[in-house]
Amino acid sequence: MGAALIRMGYHFELMETKSMRRRDFLQASTALSTGMWMGKALFPESPVSTPTADLSDWRSLFPRLEGEVYLNAARGTPLSSFSEEATQAYMDLWKFGGSDGRSEVFRDTMASIRAEFAGLVHVDETEIALVSCTKEGEQNVLDSVRPWDDGGHVVTNMYHFSGSLHNYEGHRRQGRDVRIVWSDDWNLEVDRVLDAIDDSTRLVCVTLVSNFNGRVEDVKAIAEKAHHHGALVFADIIQAVGIVPVDLRDLDVDFASCSCYKWLYGSHGVAFLYVRK
Repeated sequence: MGAALIRMGYHFELMETKSMRRRDFLQASTALSTGMWMGKALFPESPVSTPTADLSDWRSLFPRLEGEVYLNAARGTPLSSFSEEATQAYMDLWKFGGSDGRSEVFRDTMASIRAEFAGLVHVDETEIALVSCTKEGEQNVLDSVRPWDDGGHVVTNMYHFSGSLHNYEGHRRQGRDVRIVWSDDWNLEVDRVLDAIDDSTRLVCVTLVSNFNGRVEDVKAIAEKAHHHGALVFADIIQAVGIVPVDLRDLDVDFASCSCYKWLYGSHGVAFLYVRK
């Protein structure tokens, strides 16, 4: 988590302008949010050793920073001025109607947002849907795959999102086969997860970057084992997208979902669901 925060700092330190354009910001692979204009940023291949940019340029985009030192972006980023402006524009659309260019702005955003997110995670636009939160995306997968039909089971582990684990524990208490891989010392080897996957596994659900401790899951190895046994893989990527490189095609997952209020600098109620063709 500390490394993630440092990386976030380097990203903002290299922001070169306060002029906010949604498309430029997304193409720089730093932020994404439905209905929101984003800012322009430059990112190095690796963090620079001696940041020299004027921090006031990017600090001014987050009014909360005028009175606080904020280090909990992994929980959710403070509301930015560009997100506030975009939210207000959306409210104005419903308050005043689509005249004065309001409808055109909304149509442009809705027409481009899926493609922009798809480019960020290296998949096709047709594989991206809009949902309201990460958990809704995962629930859609559960409802569609129906992993408990015909004696199947779900595999997950202790680093998956706690709300999801609560859901799976409920299914387990209802008599469904749910295999949650635990560890007493918080040092969970990926081999233990792989060992839980067999020919009756229908779905494996894991979190790419854990919100507990920042652990990066070996999702690619898990997907390889799952697919060998005919199972599908869902990845919760909310803690990853926007702060670490995410290539869903390379990870070889079948589904992924993430909300926008963390490293994508958006708001609650906006999320993406990836479904592989």
